[in-house]
Amino acid sequence: MFLISSDFGSDFLRLVKSKILDEDFLEVKKNFDSYADLNLPFSVISAPLLAEKFPSNKRIGFSNEFVFSMYRSGILENLTSNDLHAAFLQDPIASFHWSIYEAAHFYNLLDCQPWVKAYFSSLFIYCERLEPSLDVESDYLYLIVDEGEKELCGKFAKFIEWLIEFVPKDDEYDDYYLLLTWLLLKRISGDADEEIYKNVVGVLLAKKYTSSQISYLSVCERGQEEWLALHKRIPLKYGIENKVFETIILGLSE
Repeated sequence: MFLISSDFGSDFLRLVKSKILDEDFLEVKKNFDSYADLNLPFSVISAPLLAEKFPSNKRIGFSNEFVFSMYRSGILENLTSNDLHAAFLQDPIASFHWSIYEAAHFYNLLDCQPWVKAYFSSLFIYCERLEPSLDVESDYLYLIVDEGEKELCGKFAKFIEWLIEFVPKDDEYDDYYLLLTWLLLKRISGDADEEIYKNVVGVLLAKKYTSSQISYLSVCERGQEEWLALHKRIPLKYGIENKVFETIILGLSE
């Protein structure tokens, strides 16, 4: 669907790293430090940025589902920090996924520098695509569109293209909000290929999701009405009318 280099993931992290100052990370680091009982060091979470490489999805230990089942049942509370740390490190994607959700959650990122948002959002979305388990992906996507900065939106749109082309998705992952975000970002950056843009619109319309189906995709702080308001703030482009986006965001009548 997209023409994008397989190296763009690293290129994206390299750009993000160049935009972030050490002090930009301080507030987020404080949030991570407050979860020291989980023994998930901030240095691990910032490692992909420093290495300019997204983490491997190779599982070598406890699965994501296993860790989360322990959490839901309350068993997690009985584990020592060393046990818990070992469980997370043996499933790298679960490690990043869970810790970002806990310590770099939506509200903790609202006042962060835009490229800090881009880093944590991209890492969370990358993890969710590989191992979908936390139904809050659209909040992290919302953060980027809401920022509205042209360069950031343009680069994040390309990051989404790279994800779709080169990062295999889990069978349970639904890319509905990812594609919707790409459409909105391209309206901000203004650099879309019109034919590809219309094809993406067609892909979303062809799903024929109802309002409840879209709502089910993401249990988030920012729901469909907030996404509709976000869409209305962005000038329409590429010949796609407002009512088309209303259908995509709100879904078909039930």
